[in-house]
Amino acid sequence: MAKLPSEWKVYQRKRGLNGLASRVRRVWAAGRASGRSVLPFAVVGALIGVGAVSFINLISAKSLPFSPSLWFCEDRTHLGLVGKAAVIDGDTIRLCGLDTSVRLYGIDAPESGQRCRNAAGRSYRCGSEATAALSDLIGRTGRVSCERKDVDRYGRIVAVCRAGGLDINADMVRQGWAVEYRRYSDGRYRDEEAAARDERRGLWAGSFVAPWDHRRGEVNVYR
Repeated sequence: MAKLPSEWKVYQRKRGLNGLASRVRRVWAAGRASGRSVLPFAVVGALIGVGAVSFINLISAKSLPFSPSLWFCEDRTHLGLVGKAAVIDGDTIRLCGLDTSVRLYGIDAPESGQRCRNAAGRSYRCGSEATAALSDLIGRTGRVSCERKDVDRYGRIVAVCRAGGLDINADMVRQGWAVEYRRYSDGRYRDEEAAARDERRGLWAGSFVAPWDHRRGEVNVYR
């Protein structure tokens, strides 16, 4: 049976502390058997272990995202959807100080592990390329502002986001690293997708399975 979140945190803490105690006992026993003093090494090891366990507890307690740039953000919820962003994948970001991620409205990018084929027919990691493209659009400062449109069934905020005044949702489609999510977009990015397809940019340079089909395990190839 799956552990509940609170039970999982307790389990992880116990596991970490038990593992630390076991390692200290092994080092101590090895030192006594060899006749050398291992007290300094045991103390240093214990301190490192306690620090590691404390850090794990900090992440668990605050539900921090696995992105160093967002670990020590202050709560900025009252300021709205504005701030430094970390890219999760080609259509999802996490804003500093928010406890949920932001899904880019009206677009769908390849899944993180998804593969596509380039113009030469070779397989490549199109999900990783889409993630990199979104990171480039957001830029070095990582600062974005988003306009909330909805909340999806996973509790994520659905929004149109801008970086440097540019609509990054539209730019992802325009560059060909995302496609219009027609089911939800109301035709907002139809022209951007048509331009990317006609000029063979990004995904359209080769062939790919639409992200929504990929998630369902269907193989409808777009070219």
